[in-house]
Amino acid sequence: MKNKVTIFVENNDDALFINFLLQKLYHISLPDSGNVGGFIRMGGIGQEKHNGNDIKFLQSKRLGYTNLVFEDADYKANSTYGFDKQKERLEQHQTELNFEFFLFPNHKEDGNLELLFESCLSAKSSQIVTCLNDYHKCLIKQGLVEKTPKTYHNRWNMIESSLLDIKKPAQRNFADDTIWWIDNNPNLQPLIDFLDRFFVKL
Repeated sequence: MKNKVTIFVENNDDALFINFLLQKLYHISLPDSGNVGGFIRMGGIGQEKHNGNDIKFLQSKRLGYTNLVFEDADYKANSTYGFDKQKERLEQHQTELNFEFFLFPNHKEDGNLELLFESCLSAKSSQIVTCLNDYHKCLIKQGLVEKTPKTYHNRWNMIESSLLDIKKPAQRNFADDTIWWIDNNPNLQPLIDFLDRFFVKL
């Protein structure tokens, strides 16, 4: 590790995925403690100065840690955000709270962690996504739902239960190449490039 690091994320999936990459690429694992030097869940997007998170940013800085923030860029169409607005908003807090940040899916476009997940699915999983998209479009056409496939969060449980023959996994296993395409996936390169600034590959 180049620096002592505290990682601030929105929720569980962010922490699980980033910690998986830290273990795979750099052979380290940060404690899931909610404290300085580990993963801190902020409780959603735009919560850097709420829920006591601002105090933890400042504590981390005072103790010599580098603060990293991972959030969704989100979408202009269904939120007050989108990449440009999220980037601008975080930059306004960056000096005060002393952090570097990465916006899912690729730190340049609108989207979220789920969109990055979709680009990291195996060929077999992607076939299921095609089916789910067709199913969801049909529901929309019939006027039965309003959500778009990009906010259809249950799809991950449906993919995993379809391929693993279980109702719901106890914890998402990103090492399972039945479901995930992680190795040599170019869609992960922007995130890996960001992590490389703070961690050393062994």
